[in-house]
Amino acid sequence: MGTTGPELVDRAAALRLGLLRYHRGPNAYTMTAAMLREGEQFAMPAQWRELCVEEQAERLVSAEVRRVSDARLFALAAPVVEAVRAVADQPIALPLLPAVLPAPSGMIVFAQPVSVTQSGAVVTAATWGPLPGDSAEGVHLTWWSDRRAAAGRAGSATGTGSEPGTEDLLRAIPLLHEYGLPVHFVPVIDQRLYASGPDGVTGTAHAPALRAIVAAWYALSEKLVPTRELRADPVTGRALAAEKARHRGVQYGTATDVRALADGVVQAAAKVEAKVREDHPEVVGELSSLVRATTMPLSGLDEVFAPDRDLELPTASRWLPRLYRSAAQSLQQLEASCEESYPGVFDALEEQRARTFGSWPQWCWMPVARVAAQLVSAFRAAMSTELVADATVIAALGAWRAGGRHALAMTHIPVVDAVPPRELPDRLPVPAATLIHINADLSYSGGLLAFLEAGPDHRPELRFLDYHTLGPRLRTCHDWQLVLSGDTAQEAAAATARIALHPAGEDGRPMTDAEVAGDISNVFAPYLPALNLLAAPAPVSPLQDVAGVLQRRPARHGPPPAGWAPHMTMWISPLVEEAPDAE
Repeated sequence: MGTTGPELVDRAAALRLGLLRYHRGPNAYTMTAAMLREGEQFAMPAQWRELCVEEQAERLVSAEVRRVSDARLFALAAPVVEAVRAVADQPIALPLLPAVLPAPSGMIVFAQPVSVTQSGAVVTAATWGPLPGDSAEGVHLTWWSDRRAAAGRAGSATGTGSEPGTEDLLRAIPLLHEYGLPVHFVPVIDQRLYASGPDGVTGTAHAPALRAIVAAWYALSEKLVPTRELRADPVTGRALAAEKARHRGVQYGTATDVRALADGVVQAAAKVEAKVREDHPEVVGELSSLVRATTMPLSGLDEVFAPDRDLELPTASRWLPRLYRSAAQSLQQLEASCEESYPGVFDALEEQRARTFGSWPQWCWMPVARVAAQLVSAFRAAMSTELVADATVIAALGAWRAGGRHALAMTHIPVVDAVPPRELPDRLPVPAATLIHINADLSYSGGLLAFLEAGPDHRPELRFLDYHTLGPRLRTCHDWQLVLSGDTAQEAAAATARIALHPAGEDGRPMTDAEVAGDISNVFAPYLPALNLLAAPAPVSPLQDVAGVLQRRPARHGPPPAGWAPHMTMWISPLVEEAPDAE
């Protein structure tokens, strides 16, 4: 037998009261500090991460008290939960604007689990409120699991489940803090809110819970769920008043037609997406790539370049799909090598990026040092030179994947306005791109992954990753570093030489700064015109999408758009269309 409306209202008010008392008592601080010491990651402003664990715990607890205290409380009956779960599973976009929130600060208690995470935690409540100390607009969202998950976590946080005080701590926890994250309003695009096809959604293991909660926000803010304010039992009401809780009434919502409610949310989300496209043209390309994307196995390639379609093309054009397949397959092998050594690593890092948004410049996907630290904590790997090398490969691939999997065929590189190295981070449209080398017969000759790196003190760097010379595998790659300083490649190379190791020269003496700078310049200078080409703005960019050149998709011109994509996109300059006949 399901929970009745009054029962759900009383339960919601009691849980809110329990969260307030728990966070205002000593146990929340003890629990949070213990979890921080054990390496548990909490979403927090970047400046808080410089504080000691004790201060971090205090600020995290205080922020949650404010959210729960200021919250408008909603209690959603089982039919509503069923509808929002159905929406979360559909391949649709759920863009987030301030108007989507049913209240600036709020708490929802669900009559039944709105999501079950991969770890088995049952998500039954959510709280949200303004981001603390973050310059980007959005909300901090926390979801909570019931006591079944709390038992194991609390026992771990106190050492063992049998230690003195553990049972008291368990009794004090009304709901377990399962996950917290910043959720930003458009124009920041959270990939987890956008569909990747009928088999799932983009992003990570936490995407289903996030999408279900956002779907509930839509249902409430669009008035698709009729709500009425009910009061909890008088004892709980007086206790909430004593805790200085605002909005002590409970907005109770239910539905009679689950399918109609789900359809209504889908239609509302479509209207919001249309408004986003109209009001924020700068994100249209990224939205389109996310919404159109389809889930594919790692071994799959973009179907427009399938080998059985080569014969549809003139002989002079068949080298293009062959080049595409060779380049894409090498990168897929490299991705497979990373996933084999660190299963789920890219999803895990995307989660970390979302939780630490703003901790480093946005032009960098994730600094190599951060990736290395995550490999140590998430995969229990020992810090070593080999692990840092792995982190470099994963950072390069992560940036390439998140930026849209763009590649530039190094056929003809026309001269465009040179971009000073110091301006590249702000001028490049994507955080990484593959530069494809081509033999004289137009066959594939290897490639480099060029990616932006935030070095020490967020120093902007350009990195090149050679994944071809020794084969596209995790431990066979080599990378080079260029500090993005000055107006020319030579000035950038000189700045890099000042911090680089100086190997011995042919005469056995250490190389001078000038000699090291010369070697660095020899590596990077030939590729800077290609990066200038990628950075050229839309009115002057000569780049064309190869799929459009082959007339298999609508024509698309550069610069490459940022945004997640399931396949590699290969770009060429227009003279490629006049390539000589080649088999």
